[in-house]
Amino acid sequence: MKNALIIVGKALKYNIYFTAYLKREVTSAIGVVDITLFIGKNDETIASTIKDILSNYENVIIATAEGFELVGKILSTQTSDALVYKQNMLLPLKSIEIEEDSYMLKNVNVLRINVNKKIPKILLQIDHERRVFIFCDAHEAQRFEKLAHIFEVACLGDNIIDGVWHFSLLGERELSVDRFLKEARVLITDKIVLGDDLSCIVAKRLIEGEKTITYAESCTGGLIASELVKNSGVSSIFKGSIVSYSNEIKSGMVGVKKETLEKFGAVSKECVYEMLDGSMDKFDSDFAVAVSGVAGPDGGTKDKPVGTVIIGAKSKDFGVIIKRLSLNGDRIFIQKSTLLWALKLLFMSDENFFFKFIQKSLDK
Repeated sequence: MKNALIIVGKALKYNIYFTAYLKREVTSAIGVVDITLFIGKNDETIASTIKDILSNYENVIIATAEGFELVGKILSTQTSDALVYKQNMLLPLKSIEIEEDSYMLKNVNVLRINVNKKIPKILLQIDHERRVFIFCDAHEAQRFEKLAHIFEVACLGDNIIDGVWHFSLLGERELSVDRFLKEARVLITDKIVLGDDLSCIVAKRLIEGEKTITYAESCTGGLIASELVKNSGVSSIFKGSIVSYSNEIKSGMVGVKKETLEKFGAVSKECVYEMLDGSMDKFDSDFAVAVSGVAGPDGGTKDKPVGTVIIGAKSKDFGVIIKRLSLNGDRIFIQKSTLLWALKLLFMSDENFFFKFIQKSLDK
């Protein structure tokens, strides 16, 4: 299914945090949004643009803070419908469902937005595809796609970082997807988890397993901790975090030895190892993650060029994994890639815990 979001009123385009909130709500209701289009309410092409989108996309949400009545008039004209006034809204007569500041006309949901209030109820609800993360190599990913075809499951995947794939699965019957995943766990790999967001999966696993975690971050500046706390309920499992950007904080608060910093430097496996030990001891947690690197665009050296990142994950029960990476891209991309790698290493630090299949729970 192809989904579209039209935002009428270009002012919303520059309110990036509210627009991101809107997109999250829309994605939760109808699945991945294939196109997001901003158009001004006074744009001469607004009527034809809406008509084109309705013709080419199966599900459409139109959100506007200033052109709500105009959108109603355009839709009523295009559907040869009359306009009526209901619940303080001017809307097409054939609207099939109406809530406060929200109405639905066939496959179109119109929302009247107020940036100072919660987004109105999204009436258009679609049972969208299941999404899974698979920790595997390229050969196993190909086998996964072939097996999906045998089970008549549509399978579209992306290699988000080395060794981690994210697949969208869609079958005519949900049961066929369940059977396919069960078979894939046996024939290909059991390192499969369901979800759209790795940090959300981590949070749920820790909450259900009653385990705790802490972070010690340098080049990511708290990004990894921020990803965790966007999930509800993490207060029960998140012990704390230290952004140890300077060497003084690494040694004074995290416990990295001054001798280690002098001999190996902050961007080293030795430093990250001690960051893991120090943060786990300080917070008495079951898991710890630590990162240190050169995100750029400055600060690189011949031995440690921009993009050099050391990432470590530690499990109280199963020990430590540390990896040195050479990442490419701008500062933000390197930091985001570091986040994904940190989550990958965390999964690998205790595979039995993080990949455990939980019937009718996380993996329902």
